[in-house]
Amino acid sequence: MKRGQITIFIILGIVLLISVGIILYLVSEAKKSVFDNEEPIDIASEQSSVKLYVQTCIDTVLDKAISEVMDNAGLTAITRPECKNKHGEHKCLCRK
Repeated sequence: MKRGQITIFIILGIVLLISVGIILYLVSEAKKSVFDNEEPIDIASEQSSVKLYVQTCIDTVLDKAISEVMDNAGLTAITRPECKNKHGEHKCLCRK
């Protein structure tokens, strides 16, 4: 390679490094400015609303499950045909 070609490649490399550095700096500054403008979130109120929602959901599901277990004499599903009378009602608590 000639000496002039090496100089051009060195200059292009330096320009490329400087431009990449400037782009990375500008991107990081843009991200900082986006987060600086946001208002802080009140975590306590968010947490209490989520806790209330989960508790309500659990209470609803548990009430339904307890009612089903109580209606089926302690079982969640009675599938054996000998446990039902001719009207489809459960006549006894069948054991295997």
